[in-house]
Formats: sequence, structure tokens, C-alpha cells
Amino acid sequence: MSSKDKKSGQTVENTDIQIDRLAYLGTVITVLGYALSAIADGLELKALEQQQGEDNSSAEFTKLHEQIEELTKEVRQLRRMLR
Repeated sequence: MSSKDKKSGQTVENTDIQIDRLAYLGTVITVLGYALSAIADGLELKALEQQQGEDNSSAEFTKLHEQIEELTKEVRQLRRMLR
């Protein structure tokens, strides 16, 4: 294999790595977006509870909290995959 072929192969490999990194970054940003959305939903729910003086939505709040925890775990897994 000539040195030109080796450089071409390395360039393709480097390009593939960069594409994979960008895809990973896109996934992380998407997951963070979902996490922020879940947090915003939780804050909105809490504000509604305070306005209405109701305490019957704690199960929904707990569900949102669990979703946030799950998204946090996914972000951590994605970070480990990048390393």
C-alpha cells in the first residue's frame, strides 16, 4: 500500500470518528433537551399545585422525578461511551 493510500485510509477513518463524535454530541444535546423539558414540566406542576392548594398530584411529581433520574443516567452512560 502506498503512503497516499495510507493517508487516504486514515483520513476516512478520522472523518468517521468525527462523524461519530458529532452524532454522539447530537444525542447528548437531545437527551439534555428532554431532561430540561422534564424539569420544566415538574416546575410547572409544582406551581399549579401551589396555586390550587392541591396535594393530590404528588404521584405525577414523583413520576417526573423518576423520568429526570432516568435521563440523568442516560447522559452519564453517553459520557462514558465517549471516553
